[in-house]
Amino acid sequence: MTALGALITKFKKIQRINLSECLEPVQEVLLDAAREAFRTGGRSNGEAWAGYGGEPKYAAYKKALGASPQPLRWVPGSMERLYPSLTNPRDSNHLWRLSGGKATFGSTLPYIAKIESGGVNQFGERFPGRKILPINQSLRDEVVKSVKFNFYRAISRTSQLSVENK
Repeated sequence: MTALGALITKFKKIQRINLSECLEPVQEVLLDAAREAFRTGGRSNGEAWAGYGGEPKYAAYKKALGASPQPLRWVPGSMERLYPSLTNPRDSNHLWRLSGGKATFGSTLPYIAKIESGGVNQFGERFPGRKILPINQSLRDEVVKSVKFNFYRAISRTSQLSVENK
């Protein structure tokens, strides 16, 4: 087989690959990163979430409800909506969409943009933005590694199918 023939064969294999299948395992990488961000209060992403020092009324409100003093956390099973939406793929507010070789990960909760950009809470106190899951180099590398691994595995599977179908 000529070099051009080998290249054409390789492209035909690549065309048969379902890119969504290659992206599917990335969801677990992002779920793990979100869990770690919540566990470390954002420090795992290089941006620790600001505490409630500038929000004494909000901090008192959370304390009165028996909620976690940790930023962005409540009490599991009660008002806790953000954490499960980003860490549990079965949560009704979890967002994971694969379409046209693209993956979308996040939450459908309407207040996430406000949390990340900062603003004014229900008590009129200003709160700083808290980046929930910033895409840092480490996370980017982990996602790329996962996609490459699954892409090469798909190519390998496609090659095996081609041999078996002959």
